[in-house]
Amino acid sequence: MSERTDYDQIKAVNFSAVKHGRTSLPKMHAALCGLLSFESRQTSLGSMLHDAMRVGDGWDAKYAVRPEGIDRRTKAGKEAWETWTGTLPPDAIIVEDATTRNDLDRCRAIVASLQTVEYVRRILIRPGLAELVLQADGRKAMIDRLVMRDSVPAIIIDWKTTQDATPTGFARSVARYGYAQQAAWYIDIVQAVYGVRVPFLFVAVESSTPYSVGLYTLPADQIEAARQLNDRTVKAYYDWVRTASTQAANHHATEPQEITVPEWAFQSSLPIEWADSGTDSEHPF
Repeated sequence: MSERTDYDQIKAVNFSAVKHGRTSLPKMHAALCGLLSFESRQTSLGSMLHDAMRVGDGWDAKYAVRPEGIDRRTKAGKEAWETWTGTLPPDAIIVEDATTRNDLDRCRAIVASLQTVEYVRRILIRPGLAELVLQADGRKAMIDRLVMRDSVPAIIIDWKTTQDATPTGFARSVARYGYAQQAAWYIDIVQAVYGVRVPFLFVAVESSTPYSVGLYTLPADQIEAARQLNDRTVKAYYDWVRTASTQAANHHATEPQEITVPEWAFQSSLPIEWADSGTDSEHPF
């Protein structure tokens, strides 16, 4: 049984579901019931990175790229395919499509970039637990890496691929994807299990050249605000489950309601002198 399957079978609330709960309790419910699809942990870029950080050197040995020229629509191609796959180990992950091949190459470049950062190298050689599954108080988490010091947790590491690893760019990702909530969620679970409160570090690496790296923590007041948001979301979810009718459980409203469109939707991108010139009756053609 895979680690992902083991983790999914634990009946507890995880951050992925709580993230949906920020905007939709029905979607949070669907996530907890296993009704939302997850990207493959074997062939997505992020999953490859997590695999590389867990395994270390030789992480990509299990990825087998289909040789060029094998056309399984032909008899000869089928025979060549069977001959080739017969040489692979049972747990090999076969890479056929161009997108996955590209992700594999990008992940190799990302790993090489991470290894140029001394702080990251020190993280990887220190004792630690990778993809550690923890649960406490009805909550669960799979932690990318828990660095240990004398068998006591010292720091929580989370690997993130991102388009922009600059402080400003990654701060936007933190806000957009609820990463502060994730940090608070993991800090609390580690504290509940080990009895110590440890810092949370994001290792952000860009998913395209030059694969720049950023190392980030969050201020204590924002971690606390995220913790409170987590607690409110979980409480709101349980209240919703107890009180929502079966018929209305998957709807945001049962009556028409007025909504307000964000101000930016009405802003023009034209230069101001263009936007203010002329009237509707003046056509250039």
